[in-house]
Amino acid sequence: MSSRYRGKRSQPMRSPFHLLVVMSTLAHSFAPAQHPPPRRAAPRRAVEPTLGVDFGLRRTGVCVGRGYASRPLEVVENCGNLTAHAAAIVALALREGATAFVVGLPLDRDGSETEQSGAGQE
Repeated sequence: MSSRYRGKRSQPMRSPFHLLVVMSTLAHSFAPAQHPPPRRAAPRRAVEPTLGVDFGLRRTGVCVGRGYASRPLEVVENCGNLTAHAAAIVALALREGATAFVVGLPLDRDGSETEQSGAGQE
């Protein structure tokens, strides 16, 4: 035996990942395979569509939303007849299967109501 080893054998340096792989292989070879039962995902709750209405004197913007996500549907022009205007919005609600309405209330910058707010509340 040469004097440079001083009784120990030199081994190449191994990475921590290599050590982890070896330890994992050894642990799995001696331990019986026990797998937990698969987890089942919670059933998804169906979110009912909601129709958002932004009432205006000339036109009304309509969007549909499910949960937090919404998408624009169309802009309904005001023909001067409130009944026909409301019927057009209800037709959109029926087409989309909406179960609720959210109507926007226009407020001034300081939070007070404007002329348009009164028309929207009617």
